Amino acid sequence: MIKLPDKLPVEFEKKSDLKKIAKRNDCSAFLEHHLSNIMMKCLAQLGYRRPKYPTLGSKESALKFLSISLKANNPNKDDEYRQKYV
Repeated sequence: MIKLPDKLPVEFEKKSDLKKIAKRNDCSAFLEHHLSNIMMKCLAQLGYRRPKYPTLGSKESALKFLSISLKANNPNKDDEYRQKYV
């Protein structure tokens, strides 16, 4: 049986670390740190609900649902903006 290595979450100590990462164009750690929980919630909702919009195919429906879910769960926006997409 193959055992996969454990992956530790990325931790940023200071805001200067974020600037260094942005200058190196290595944004994957930043995106993983900030978007992983939101994306897991949105993908779980997508699998549970399986939305199908009438005029769109299955891929387009999934992408539209993900985009609306990300807008509804954006912590940087105020409640009025998020309620518009719920």
